[in-house]
Amino acid sequence: MIFRRRSLARVSIFSVLICIAVYLFTSNLDSSTSVTDIQSYLKNHDSLGAGKSVSSKYKYETKNLDSVTVQSFLNGDANVQKFFATYFDLLQDNKCSYPLKQRMVLDDSGKPKIDPVYFIAQESDDVSEEKLLSLFEFNDEFVNDLTIKHKNVISNMPSYTPTFYKGKGYAIVGGGKYSWFSFLAVKSLRKLGANLPVEIILPTASDYEPLLCEELLPKLNAKCVQMENVFGKEVLEKMNLTGYQLKGLALLASSFKDVFLLDSDSYAVTNPEPIFTSQLYKEFKMITWPDFWRRTDSPLYYKIAGIDVKNNMVRHLNDVWTDLDLIDPNRETKNIRTDIAFHDRENTLQDWSTESGEMLIDKNVHFKSLLLALYYNADGPFCYHPLLSQGGAGEGDKETFVAGANYFKLPYYQVYKRPDKTYGFWNHLNTWEHGAIVQYDPLTDYENIKKIQQRIKTDSKDPNFQYDYNKYFIEGNPVSSSKPMFYHCHDPKFDPFFLFEEKKMYVRKDGEVIDQKRRILGEDWPRGSIDLELSLWSMADEYICRKKLDFAIFRGKDHTVFCEQFIPKQLRFLRESGKFIEDHYDPNYIHEHFEGTNDLEAGKGDSL
Repeated sequence: MIFRRRSLARVSIFSVLICIAVYLFTSNLDSSTSVTDIQSYLKNHDSLGAGKSVSSKYKYETKNLDSVTVQSFLNGDANVQKFFATYFDLLQDNKCSYPLKQRMVLDDSGKPKIDPVYFIAQESDDVSEEKLLSLFEFNDEFVNDLTIKHKNVISNMPSYTPTFYKGKGYAIVGGGKYSWFSFLAVKSLRKLGANLPVEIILPTASDYEPLLCEELLPKLNAKCVQMENVFGKEVLEKMNLTGYQLKGLALLASSFKDVFLLDSDSYAVTNPEPIFTSQLYKEFKMITWPDFWRRTDSPLYYKIAGIDVKNNMVRHLNDVWTDLDLIDPNRETKNIRTDIAFHDRENTLQDWSTESGEMLIDKNVHFKSLLLALYYNADGPFCYHPLLSQGGAGEGDKETFVAGANYFKLPYYQVYKRPDKTYGFWNHLNTWEHGAIVQYDPLTDYENIKKIQQRIKTDSKDPNFQYDYNKYFIEGNPVSSSKPMFYHCHDPKFDPFFLFEEKKMYVRKDGEVIDQKRRILGEDWPRGSIDLELSLWSMADEYICRKKLDFAIFRGKDHTVFCEQFIPKQLRFLRESGKFIEDHYDPNYIHEHFEGTNDLEAGKGDSL
């Protein structure tokens, strides 16, 4: 009877705890959150008893790791799997207990529905501490919970620097339709003379396609890497990461020490390989590219992470060189919370926000940055992603990698030349939209920034000098002095059948499609090394139509009409318009080239 009473008591206490947990969870939801959402979250976020600093539980066995070869790493080394499993357990034990109700409602693609979205893009925009705190409401339970768990993750993170990562190369997340995009990305690199090996990272065993992994990639000095082999299937299933959360895992699954992570829809238009051996990369060990927007990280992120944000201004946006007395001689008289941009203050991340479609990183130097970024992404969609963006355009994994580096005070260089957009097509809202984000060569950018520094130094000798960020860093760092390196074709992605079926490359007039073609990627391609749009369609013709290769995502499509009727006309249009563009290209009309009309009768100097 004593045993039975104690058992019942334990069951009762456990039941009460479960009820409390469910109450706390559901009190943070709203009526539009589905039961499926709740069940899914509870299944993967068992936080009862979590958040305790139990460092004795997380013992990282490292003595055998130094003997791990690249091949054994890729095949699934037991020592490596045990090492990462310990860290993954730490992340699971410190899951966020108070998912944000504002992000628990999902859109049609299964991603958090973000509303409102903030498009804060100007130097003059208010991004002070007070303003940023007003963008999103984080309750005390959320902040206190993450503060404890962030500290636990940091305290129990391994201090080991891996030796099993070797060499240089590219990593691209594949799987499903992304395997096709990845293949195009590899082909684009090779067309430009980029020769370093490529690893296509596959999230699950079902993503393995013999056509891609055994026939096509080996001929291109590329291979498939299966995450389940590297980390173990059971561990990955427990992590339950999807979508852009997978990029953090992909970086750790790649065998390269110096790895260039590319989104599968980010295509090179200039050979990026000189960056690997550049002085810029040797100095910073991590290179990132900017997004269009100002940084909107919540000040509460810094509180949660235990980062001491000082009450002093240390820069203006990303100008870290100019004397502050030249930038703002009256800064000391201003209210630090309302009149100074929060991310101009010491120990914060600097503007602009980051676009994570491209990133080069030394994983030995930044191993802890990547481990922390993985934590931010594992608990990302309902917790850290909104904390780091607050509905800023593009909310997702994009700030997690630089946040990891900033936490550990490790260096990184973010390209100063802001991205551009190539137009265009009409989206589902019948709105004229860009087809790609243009990102620029960091080596050219770094040289331009040195010239800008010297220009400011010279101009500041004038007693009437007035600092003007826009004059020096925007107008003074123009497209004409920059070199395009990547076209991030994020929407629409290059699914040739989708583009064909949806008539994306046709002109619309009064909301109706007319029989007049146009380019989706604009007409500025002569400044790069390749006509990317023609190149992509030529690859579709070669591999889908001429070689008739059986890509899984194109099964069931009407290959006859596509290959015999559409493709010949599409290639003819691209070749004719491409020749016209090349013959009439005028570097004085760059922005017009981004939005050209493809009018083959236009005169030289006109928008083409």
